[in-house]
Amino acid sequence: QVCNSKNINIKKVPRLNENKLRTWANDNPADTLICLAATLPQKKDILDSDLFIKNIEVASQALSVAQASKVKRIVYISTFLYSDEQKGIADEDSPIDEKNAYKASKYISEKILIKGSNFLEIEFISLRPSNIYGSGQNKEMLLSVLISGARKGEIHLNDPNPIRDYLHVSDLCNAILGVSNLSMQESYLILNVASGETFSNLELAELIKDKIKPDSKIFVKNSQRENDTYDGRMNCTKLRNFINWEPKISMSEYITKHIL
Repeated sequence: QVCNSKNINIKKVPRLNENKLRTWANDNPADTLICLAATLPQKKDILDSDLFIKNIEVASQALSVAQASKVKRIVYISTFLYSDEQKGIADEDSPIDEKNAYKASKYISEKILIKGSNFLEIEFISLRPSNIYGSGQNKEMLLSVLISGARKGEIHLNDPNPIRDYLHVSDLCNAILGVSNLSMQESYLILNVASGETFSNLELAELIKDKIKPDSKIFVKNSQRENDTYDGRMNCTKLRNFINWEPKISMSEYITKHIL
């Protein structure tokens, strides 16, 4: 919808074997390749080793498609990579958490794409978004679970303490389009994308409860998830310095307009 509103022609890369994929890419030249594909840790029964390998394969395939379709730039959608060794709000130079298989896979993918893009003489931008939410939200994600619980009158929280920055998907799309048209001096850029709107898990549960069903009860288990991120706040000043971008949708507005 964001792309259509700006008259931008988008083609979805099909799922094909390597040879057929290169043939398709050769027949479909483009200016920019936007790489959103990933295997997520929320997927049931996925082993860390399989998740890691699948996400590395995505990076390799992105380079093949980029080369065959003769793109000038790759925009890669990474994730919040930072460890809790950071103190306060993370910027692009904060320590990376490589113990978490998903974060490690995205970080190594960035490295592969930086090096590969350099060899192919293609510009590369990696966007590291905070927690993305919006239409089509995975039912196993925390926000979906909290909304479902509020509707039933009982909200269950494993760990109330982790803090997350929440970014609406349309705001992420606008950031992607913004950097796709960015005039670059560097061969690659790493940029955080964050709304600046942060909630602890408990604060988010309370907001959802108040909006959807104020008499709902919140039950806290105080059970921590292994290798979870405690503080997910990010500084995206660098992005704002490059493009004219500001988030437009708040969590409260989203719940009011799209959930109630």
